[in-house]
Amino acid sequence: MAFSRRKEYQSVSMIQILPPEVANRIAAGEVVERPASVARELIDNAVDAGAKRIDVEVEDGGLRLIRVTDNGCGMSPDDAALCVKRHATSKIRTSDDLASIHTKGFRGEALAAIASVSRFEIKTRRAEDELGSLAQVEGGVERPIKPTGAAAGTSVTVRDLFYNTPARRKFLKKPLTEQGHVLAAITWNALAHENIHFTYAQNGRRTLDLPAAGNRPERIKQLFGKDILENLIPVSLDSPVISVSGLISRPTLTRNGAQHIFFFVNDRYIKDRLLHRAMMNGYRNLLPAGRFPAAFLYFEIDPREIDVNVHPTKQEIKFSREDAVFSAVYGAIRQAWDVREEARKETQTIFDSLKQEKDAPIPAPPRSRFGAQILQMGAEWMREEDKPEKPIAPPLSRYSEVEKQEEPAAAPETIHPSADTIPPAAVPRREVETPPAIAKQESPPTIAPRESLSQLNRKPLADAIERPSLDNALGDLLPQEKKPEDLLIPRSLEEAGVLLVRGQLLNSYILAESADGLYIIDQHAAHERLLFEKYLTRSQNASLASQTLLFPLTMDFSPEDAALVEEHREVFKNLGFDIEPFGPRTFAIHSIPSPLGDQQAEEFIKDFLGEAMREGSLKEKQDRALHTLACKTAVKFGDPLPPEEMQAIVRGLEKIPRRNVCPHGRPAVLFVSDNSLRRAFKRMGF
Repeated sequence: MAFSRRKEYQSVSMIQILPPEVANRIAAGEVVERPASVARELIDNAVDAGAKRIDVEVEDGGLRLIRVTDNGCGMSPDDAALCVKRHATSKIRTSDDLASIHTKGFRGEALAAIASVSRFEIKTRRAEDELGSLAQVEGGVERPIKPTGAAAGTSVTVRDLFYNTPARRKFLKKPLTEQGHVLAAITWNALAHENIHFTYAQNGRRTLDLPAAGNRPERIKQLFGKDILENLIPVSLDSPVISVSGLISRPTLTRNGAQHIFFFVNDRYIKDRLLHRAMMNGYRNLLPAGRFPAAFLYFEIDPREIDVNVHPTKQEIKFSREDAVFSAVYGAIRQAWDVREEARKETQTIFDSLKQEKDAPIPAPPRSRFGAQILQMGAEWMREEDKPEKPIAPPLSRYSEVEKQEEPAAAPETIHPSADTIPPAAVPRREVETPPAIAKQESPPTIAPRESLSQLNRKPLADAIERPSLDNALGDLLPQEKKPEDLLIPRSLEEAGVLLVRGQLLNSYILAESADGLYIIDQHAAHERLLFEKYLTRSQNASLASQTLLFPLTMDFSPEDAALVEEHREVFKNLGFDIEPFGPRTFAIHSIPSPLGDQQAEEFIKDFLGEAMREGSLKEKQDRALHTLACKTAVKFGDPLPPEEMQAIVRGLEKIPRRNVCPHGRPAVLFVSDNSLRRAFKRMGF
């Protein structure tokens, strides 16, 4: 039966030419992804028409209405009739023109695609014409051109987007989300063309007015505020292939996402991995892990060196000489500042401080800035009577019976001579070059202060020899050196029993003793996990505890970020924020989560907006916000902690699930067993 159907299928001709309206709808599926795609295409046409003012109006996030009006050159009646035809364009004439594109648009299919999935209207007039022209298309069906009164320029109105393709319409997001994407498209174009006046109105209310700016920094200030501009430094580099200019943020200004990174190639906003990688390499060793700078970079390149026709949205391009482009971008970032002199001064200050404090007594650790919070949590955990699951063995004395039994006894007739008593000819000497610094010293060298255990473990044993004459006596132990990963292993605290806090290492790690070894706890990761579990539990039932500010905190946002704040106000409320609009792009914050200060609250809001731009459900975004909140309010790596605070953190870990990793998945607890230490010190196993 299957064979007969296949034979019947092959005998019937299935190839046919698609009707224009079907072809246009297919093209619309590539070009028109959402209302922002329409706004972007219409703004591109307005820029190409030489407009000095572009007004964008949107209703219901662009689903009901998108109107873009410009004061550009306008069109004649004949051009108005042709512009809605597929592959009709004024930008190119021959295939050779594709190799040197200077305009924003060039394919000639955008208006036809948009008109096929909406109720489309275009009103246009040239300055020299007395009357304008009105072209109307509904669902791809064109109506005759009509003369009409119109201002010089062009106004394109798109109503009921996707009204005839409900399958596409159902994939759109909420109006506030779609509005944010439209604002992003306006932001890109405003940054690329600072000499154009842009306005934006949402549901009849103007929320954005960007007059023409005299320069790019002024435009950045209009969109993102003076706080960002004050933390930017200029970038400029000319290479034989590409010219780089713009502004980038100092390492002190970072974001948890790439939302404030903008690349423009020949005034076209693009997203490019090559440029992003080159820029981030330029920031290497300057930014914390997982943080991103703010960057506004403009590139000028010969159009013949790039291909802008590689993606339907025209936001991706291809460079013909990628290595040269990468080197130019990397070099521009690295030469934007020279940190060597600043680093030298900072290092000298640290050395001077250490020299002054060398002989000073070591004070007891002060209470950390999170001390009250930690102790309060510790008091809550200690309300229940703690019963040890395993008794903790007392610390072993070097004269204890246990050690006497396990330490190997030497045979009476065996004598272990020192290296000094052995004639040089009796023992083959290992050829180990004595470091000059050691040879000149009269006393054994000391280990540098605050050197980590991992650094010590990785050093060859020969580097730790105090006297060169001991090389041959200890040389045979070198091949048996233990690696740090052999000693430190992840281990669940469920196996630990009750832990006894012994102290703090490098102001970063809590050392806790169990019956069979040592637990090393990352204090930031552990406290972060404790706070996350606490915030998560409380947020499931009610909003987090908040503190009302005596004077409201006001924050200015970019157009896109302002839309995100409005969209996620309910999430902010659950987190303990009370945020209200205080202007077109300004919000007043009346209350913040109790653990945060004013500055921390601002940083948290900015970081959350980066998380909000990522895809995911509202619940996922709120959980990611709790991760960020826990990170902001946890003790930091390097904070000295008094014993009672360390004890509170350890007691808290014994009470919660998922205690061995922080909310971001990094390990919080490592374990080294007593047996591992004994083997490392050659007390057993050899």
